[in-house]
Amino acid sequence: MESGAITLGALSEKDIDKWLTDKEHQFSEAERDFLKEVTGNHPYLLQIAAGILIEAKENKENEPIAITKETFSDKAENLLTNILKSWPQKICKAFIYVAQDRDVSDFNSELKELKKQGFIREFNEGWRVRSSVFAEFVADKTVQELCQNKQSIKN
Repeated sequence: MESGAITLGALSEKDIDKWLTDKEHQFSEAERDFLKEVTGNHPYLLQIAAGILIEAKENKENEPIAITKETFSDKAENLLTNILKSWPQKICKAFIYVAQDRDVSDFNSELKELKKQGFIREFNEGWRVRSSVFAEFVADKTVQELCQNKQSIKN
């Protein structure tokens, strides 16, 4: 979000399918769908979740998807907490409002930025958090809990 910074947004369905099928580790259709859903097609999150799933499969776990979701959720929670703390107050608040399905009409530029970064997507006539894990984490928290160290945040 700084001048000259490169934004790493979400991958297209075509790109993500290619990435998931071109790897030496084969993913089933159910595993590919799971990875897309929990990562929101974000390349960095996809890399983390795919790595966890590969490890679970190599360890011959009985339920590799369930283990991956649990492990990825823990890692994603820490990652999202750090991201929220680093964002400007208004972007942080906009993301939380999207996750909580609240009115975001005062956040037009912030929504564009969050979409560009691949954290949210347009859905019907509103917005949704792309990663189901991020959406679950934010859904029941308050703005104050999530946007720590931000001044004058109002719920």
